[in-house]
Amino acid sequence: MGVRKLILTPFTAHLLLRAPRVRTEAIHSTKNVITIPADTHQEISALYSSKQLFSEGQTVRQWLVGQSFRQQRKFGLKVLRDFGVGE
Repeated sequence: MGVRKLILTPFTAHLLLRAPRVRTEAIHSTKNVITIPADTHQEISALYSSKQLFSEGQTVRQWLVGQSFRQQRKFGLKVLRDFGVGE
């Protein structure tokens, strides 16, 4: 039986989320878009959909909506580093 290789295409993801405190231009800026492996995107999405101690009973995604542009960006960059994605 041969070994099957799973091929995952790169995924384009937004660093900042749509939120009242984040301007539309910032969301669509090339500085807010990064291409990452699809499996890494799935892992990060799972984190954003989970509830963590720091997210005050909300999902990480819900918690981030209440954060400032700067805080969202800082958090997003940290998550990328934690998942082995360089800036």
